[in-house]
Amino acid sequence: MKFKIIPFDGSYRDEMIYMILRAKEAIGHPPRINEDLLDINKYYFDRGDGFFLALDDSAGKVIGCGGYSRVDDTAEAFVHRLYVVPELKRSGIGSALLEVIEDAMLDTGIKVSKVHLGEPREKWHEAYRFYPKHGYGEYAPRYMEKLLDGTECKVNAPDNAACLLEEESEFTLTSDGFSLTLRARFYYEDIALPVNGTLRASVKSGDYSGKAELDIDYKRFMIFISELADIYKTLGGEARIAEPYGKQFLHFTGDGMGHIFVKGVLSDNVRHELSFENAIDQTELKGFAVALTAAYENKQPTRQA
Repeated sequence: MKFKIIPFDGSYRDEMIYMILRAKEAIGHPPRINEDLLDINKYYFDRGDGFFLALDDSAGKVIGCGGYSRVDDTAEAFVHRLYVVPELKRSGIGSALLEVIEDAMLDTGIKVSKVHLGEPREKWHEAYRFYPKHGYGEYAPRYMEKLLDGTECKVNAPDNAACLLEEESEFTLTSDGFSLTLRARFYYEDIALPVNGTLRASVKSGDYSGKAELDIDYKRFMIFISELADIYKTLGGEARIAEPYGKQFLHFTGDGMGHIFVKGVLSDNVRHELSFENAIDQTELKGFAVALTAAYENKQPTRQA
């Protein structure tokens, strides 16, 4: 679905509160109203902090929210009240809200983003999975943080959702006027779920470029790698990796004569969307396919210490 993210507008206050109460009830938490939600200006904007709403483009309804507040006299801030309407979870809204919040933090000189999670852990399992997937690591019981300079996955607790499988490795395919870079990350605690990892993709196609993060499945990613290798070996067939929801995907097709066609859609759901289609030579696919196969072939996810 299409949505937009805007700074908090008071005309949406009651609708936002109702959305949050529904979100809390859906995860089994008491649907009470936090004091700061009754006066966003006082608790956020008057302090120089930020608060945002996600709105459904078609109906203009509030479907998510979130904000941040700086820790006094520091370059640190806490993420607060990040909620998404229950029926639209796992559709990229929470990730887009968090990205906007982090960008706003950086714009005001904040270097470290923190979050305080609820307990018991079992009741807040969604949050304990969500934040590590976006670079947060647990530095104390119920607290996670992320360095906004690009340093990610600071994991101290042994039972945290540890990053797996060559998390720092990048794989780049280059051709004349085209490049594609991929980096995958999978998570131990979610390894059996339909979506248990992320694929960061960066594309440059002609004068256009874009980057995005796709939610993907570990097993499907392994099939994608195998399909890429088969295209290189046989010159034919196809390889596709896509989110189980939304529109983001990457698709390779071989024509049987040495020409490979690469197309896809990348979107951050907020600022822009890039649709691309490029033709490359079979020889240009070789290094990319071989490197991916070497990195992931015969590997099984295991918990990191």
